[in-house]
Amino acid sequence: LGGIARDGYLRQPAEIPRLEPGDLLLLAGVPEVVAASIDKLSGRRGSDRVVVVGGTETGALLARTLCSRRTRVDLVERDHERCVNLASELQGVNVLQGDATDLTFLRDIRFEEAQSIVAVTDQEEVNLLTTLLVRQLDRATPGGAPHTYVAVHRPGYADLSQKLGIEGIASSFEVLSRAILEAIRPPGLVCSEELPHMA
Repeated sequence: LGGIARDGYLRQPAEIPRLEPGDLLLLAGVPEVVAASIDKLSGRRGSDRVVVVGGTETGALLARTLCSRRTRVDLVERDHERCVNLASELQGVNVLQGDATDLTFLRDIRFEEAQSIVAVTDQEEVNLLTTLLVRQLDRATPGGAPHTYVAVHRPGYADLSQKLGIEGIASSFEVLSRAILEAIRPPGLVCSEELPHMA
């Protein structure tokens, strides 16, 4: 706890014997610890869930980034050997072997409990089909996944995705990860950047 803002003034924690409604807390430290503190203080139980489809380099990097932000990440990959490698590389990520274009598999992983579904396989057709299937199931499932993202690299596919009404389209890891993090940012969190070290 770096400080407490009360009545427009930032005070040292030692000056405030007891918190009152309306107090604002300044938390500083390692991002994972700050995120855990926010979860505890806000009464949030568990973290948001994102399903990443595709164990590509982009998928692995995206899963690692989201997991570091206290997000529950399930990474879906078809290839068994790749799943084994990813499971050993990605601590805290649930690696699932399966086909995200299979409706039964999507139901089995309870996709509707995820806040976001992200398709980033090497095959753009698979990404598009996965996203369309999720949207179709979402219509039939109350409270389904509200955000779907697909990574595309060919301009024609981006146009097609937009015409099909796919919500999130990106061709860059940075843009994609920023969009997802913005969608799952906890309410009331103004800034998630690390603060400079003060002596």
